[in-house]
Amino acid sequence: MSSCSLNESIDAGLMEAFKIAISEGKRSRLCPPPHLEKGMALPINFLLWAKLDVDKAAKRYEAYWSTRLELFGEADLESQEFASSIEAELRTGAIELPDARANGRQVLLVRMRKMDYTVMTPESVRSLFWFVLHQAYLSEETIQNGVIGMNDMNDLDKGKNIRLATAKYLGSSIGNILPVRIAGIKIVRQPWFFSAVFTVLSPFLPTKLVSRVEFLGGDLEALKETFPASSIPQELGGTLDHDHVAWLDGLLKEQ
Repeated sequence: MSSCSLNESIDAGLMEAFKIAISEGKRSRLCPPPHLEKGMALPINFLLWAKLDVDKAAKRYEAYWSTRLELFGEADLESQEFASSIEAELRTGAIELPDARANGRQVLLVRMRKMDYTVMTPESVRSLFWFVLHQAYLSEETIQNGVIGMNDMNDLDKGKNIRLATAKYLGSSIGNILPVRIAGIKIVRQPWFFSAVFTVLSPFLPTKLVSRVEFLGGDLEALKETFPASSIPQELGGTLDHDHVAWLDGLLKEQ
């Protein structure tokens, strides 16, 4: 898909109305650097996220930029420099971005057993989450179709891999700040205790997102009802052979 076709998906008058809306009130004082308006931060993405509701899109734009500038200043979240600052977290493979899609949606692979809070913090996981999503939204196909998550909870350790603060940070990011569309999250191989943990965590997550979480347990075949085999890792019964280390090394070298 070309950038031209992406721009043509929004009526010019609607885009002008959005620009006027974000220039009003305190939104006009945000002044995001023009070189950072790409991918997820493109104005068109806010309109698509809001289903063309100009006021809703403008409010999310304000929340996004005020939070981004507060947390990260003028750092380029898609850059090699930012990736280097969270390289340790990226190398864990806790959140991966394979070359895989399901109905046009970018697949995000999550392995919570790799979120080791003896070396990570809820804040660093938040930075990791923001970075990976911003990388996903550099694709125009993702801007159009959103993302879908696959969370493998095999070998999850309740004390080592779960923090309430992380749920609060990620829930707020998805529910109140980031213009991302998450079609659903399929969770597999969850331990027996996670249903109780999820009951505690879910109040901090957007209601719509909670309703889109599906627990599949050990039924790996059920993944194929949503994902093509080519988008399912081999360890979960698919054919996807994603080399996360090679992807990260390439990212750090090429940018």
